[in-house]
Amino acid sequence: MGSLLRGPRSRWLAVFFVALIMLGVGAAAAWFGSENSSRPVFSDVWGGLSRPDGPAKGHAADKAPAALAPSLAELLPGLEAKSAAHPDDVGAQILLAQTYNELGRRADGLKVLERLAKARPNDGEIAFARADLLGHGENAAELRQSFDLYARAATLTPRLIPLARLHQGEVRARLGDRAGAIRIWEAHLARFPEDAHRALFESAIAQARAGTGG
Repeated sequence: MGSLLRGPRSRWLAVFFVALIMLGVGAAAAWFGSENSSRPVFSDVWGGLSRPDGPAKGHAADKAPAALAPSLAELLPGLEAKSAAHPDDVGAQILLAQTYNELGRRADGLKVLERLAKARPNDGEIAFARADLLGHGENAAELRQSFDLYARAATLTPRLIPLARLHQGEVRARLGDRAGAIRIWEAHLARFPEDAHRALFESAIAQARAGTGG
């Protein structure tokens, strides 16, 4: 099914996700060599992308040379092993789920995140990760659940609000409600007029109004 923000003239979102995945790969490469595995990767990646100054200084994503980062497929066995050895390491479990998704194993990723959500129902990053994977589906029920989880993530973890609102609008558009998507994006800009991602919101609004990218 086509998506408002996934059309040929809407490449900003694709670039956004490429940045997230590449940061995640690099961070994972550094993380495998670290003895301290507490909440390492995707919380910092998401948080960094939601701030104008980028990822926080000193995190693994800043230290891993991109040229040395292995492929996701090569990382998977080690990530699975370390995740199994540290089932309470939320960062490891989220990274494993995202890696499964990128390798075409979305169902496996969702299983990982559903287990996490049962153990930590009030964790905003887990809610965001579940919303992201559910939003990759085509099923309307999954998309509605994705929308609700983005809202929950924004409530539980306020620094995820810009990302959550961007994706909520996309989900609403994919469900056929472009007017609803525009309302979400415009409401966010009204509340946060100085948002560092303002250009992304404005581009999405313009495309929705023009009816492009479907």
